Amino acid sequence: MSTAEDRRWHPRVPEEDKVTVTILASPDSLDLEGRTFFCSTRDISAGGLRFCVHSDVPVDAKLELRVELASPVDVFTHVGRVVWEKELEEDGFFAHYIGVQFVETKENRQLAWRSMVSKKLSAHGTVADEAP
Repeated sequence: MSTAEDRRWHPRVPEEDKVTVTILASPDSLDLEGRTFFCSTRDISAGGLRFCVHSDVPVDAKLELRVELASPVDVFTHVGRVVWEKELEEDGFFAHYIGVQFVETKENRQLAWRSMVSKKLSAHGTVADEAP
C-alpha cells in the first residue's frame, strides 16, 4: 500500500507562514462556500501546501490560498484543490490538517513560487524533484 509521501510529486519544506484560505467551491458542503479561514501553513512544496484549521474542509473543495511569506517577504495567491484531510486532537482541541494541490498560481507567478521553494529545499538539504 502506498502512502501520501509515496504519491507526492514534490518534496515538502516545513514552513509556517500566514495563509488566508477562502473556500470557492465545496460540492459536499455548500454551507462552506465563501467562508474564509486565517491560519498557518505547516509545509509547502512546488505543487501544494499543508495547513491546519479547526473546521472540516472536505476533499475536492476548491480553495483560494493567499500565502504571506515571512522570508523572503512576498505574497502568493494560489487556487488549489483539497486532496486529503486528517483530523487530529491537539491540546484538547480537534485540528484538521488539509493537503492542497495547486491548480493555478495567480499573476503568472508559478516560476517565482517554484524558485523560492527550491531555494528553501536547498537550505534544508533536500533536492527538488520534477513533476512527472
